[in-house]
Amino acid sequence: MPRNETVSPATAIPERLLPEYSSGALEELQKINLLSELDEYGAILPFLSSDNLPSPVARPTHPPATEAVAVVPILGLSFLNQANQSLMRCADEAELVDCLLGSVRNLSVAAQTDVWLYDPGTRRLKRSRKSAIIPAPPNTIEAVFATGETRRGDFPADKTEVFYLCVPLTSGKSIYGVCYLSSNAHPFSREELEMMTAIGHQAGAVLESLHLVAEQERACENVINALTLTIDARDEITAGHSGRVASYSASIARYMNLSQREQRLAYYAGLLHDYGKIGVRDEVLCKPTKLTDEEFEEIKLHPAFTLSILSKIKFSASLVDVPHVASCHHERPDGKGYPRGLKHSEIPIGALIIAVADVFDALTVKRHYRDPMPLDEVIEVIEKGRDTQLDGTVINAFMRFYDQEYLPRHQRNRT
Repeated sequence: MPRNETVSPATAIPERLLPEYSSGALEELQKINLLSELDEYGAILPFLSSDNLPSPVARPTHPPATEAVAVVPILGLSFLNQANQSLMRCADEAELVDCLLGSVRNLSVAAQTDVWLYDPGTRRLKRSRKSAIIPAPPNTIEAVFATGETRRGDFPADKTEVFYLCVPLTSGKSIYGVCYLSSNAHPFSREELEMMTAIGHQAGAVLESLHLVAEQERACENVINALTLTIDARDEITAGHSGRVASYSASIARYMNLSQREQRLAYYAGLLHDYGKIGVRDEVLCKPTKLTDEEFEEIKLHPAFTLSILSKIKFSASLVDVPHVASCHHERPDGKGYPRGLKHSEIPIGALIIAVADVFDALTVKRHYRDPMPLDEVIEVIEKGRDTQLDGTVINAFMRFYDQEYLPRHQRNRT
C-alpha cells in the first residue's frame, strides 16, 4: 500500500490557529495543497459527511437502490450507532476520550490508540494519555488537525513495519482533536478507515456541544461575579462577605462528599445569597445600632427579593437552581425560618450549607453594630443551633473543614 493516504477534508481549521504549529507541519500542508495529481499522494477517498451518519436517536435506514450506498459497511452500522449513543452521553472531555478509546478497543483493529485534544489555553494539541506509544510520522498529528484529513499509511520502526490511521475529531465547523491508531499486524482497511472517520466525526460533534455548554457556563459565571461586585459596592463594611460565604459553602459541600455539580451550585448560590439586600434601604442595611422590629421585618424580605430578581436571569443548566437555593438560606430545619417557613426536608442541601457558612462569617467579621466574636464563641453559637436553626450533618462537615483547614490557616496568618 502507499506510504501515506489521505481523505479529503470536510472543513479546515481557522487560519488564526495555523501559525501556532511547526513550520514542518505547514510545509506538509502546502505540499498536499499543491499536488497536481492525486495519485502522487495516494488515493483520495470520499469524506464521510454528517449526512451519512445514522441519527443518534433513530434507527438507520437503507437508501433506495437507485441511490449511492453509504460507505460504512452495513454490518458496522449497529456498532457505529452504539458508539454514537455512547459518545452522546459523555458529560465532559475526559468521558469522551475514554468512550472513544473504548470504542476503538471494541473494534479490535489497533494495538495502540491515543487521542490529542486542542487546548485553547496553550493553543496546542494536548495528548490524553502519558503511556508509551509508537509515535506517528513527524507532523502527522498536526497535519491531520490542520487539514481535517483522515490519513493512513505505514513507516518503519524498530526493525518492523508500523501501520497507522490518523482521524480528525471534527464537527464540520471546527476541528477539536485527533485520534491516532497504530498496528504491527496489518494495514488499516478502507472499511476501518471509514468507520473511524465516522466515529471521529460524531466525537467532534459532541465536543462542539461540550464547548458550547462550557462557554455558556463561563458566561453565566461572569454574570454572577459581576452581580457579586454590586453587592460588595453597596456596603464597604460587609464587602467580601459573599465571597467568603461562597468559599466556605464549597468547602463544606466538599467535606460532605457532594458531587462537583452540587459543590459548584453551593458556591455560586453562596455568592448571590444576599443579592436581595439591594432592595433594602441603606438606613436599615447600614444601621450602626440594633434594628427595631419593623426594620428587622424589612431585612427579612431580602431572601424573597433575591428569588424575585435572580429568577429573571437565565442561568446555565448546571446553575439553574441558584435562585431557589440562594433564597432559602434563612430557612430553618425546625420550620421557623423565613421567608416561607420551610422545614428540613423542603430546604435544598445547598441552602442548609450556606446557612452555616453565613452564620460563621457574620460572627467572625466586623459588622456595623458589633466587633468580631472570638472563634470559640462562634463555634458555641453554631453548635447551639444544631438541628433547630442549622442542620446537624452540615455542622459536622463544617467542623471537619474548620479543624483541618480554616483553623490551621487562621493560626498561620496570625504568626
